Amino acid sequence: MKGIGEPLCGPLGKRAGVLLRAGLSFLKMELEELWKARKGDERKGLLAEIVQAKTTVRLDWISGQLPMGTRSGCCRAIGLARERLKKDRKARKYRQDILKNATLND
Repeated sequence: MKGIGEPLCGPLGKRAGVLLRAGLSFLKMELEELWKARKGDERKGLLAEIVQAKTTVRLDWISGQLPMGTRSGCCRAIGLARERLKKDRKARKYRQDILKNATLND
C-alpha cells in the first residue's frame, strides 16, 4: 500500500496528502483503519469533502486514497458530508480543526 499522496506528484498530491494526514491525525486514526472502514463511512466522506473543496484532485484519486468504491460512491459521500456540514455544528468544527491542523503541517 502506497503512502498518502504518492500516486499524484506535484503540488496537488502534496496538498491533498497534507489534508488527508491532518484528517487522520485529528481523527486519531491510522491509514489502515480508514481502509478497513466501510465505503460510505462518514469520516471518509468528511475527508473527501475537504480534499475536493481545497484541491483540484480528481474523484478517482480521492476514492483510491480513501477506498470508497467508484467515483459515484465518492461523489455521493461528499454530498452527504456537505449536507451534514450544513446541519451539524460539531461536523463543521471538525472540518475547521482539520483545516487548521493541515495549515500548521504545510
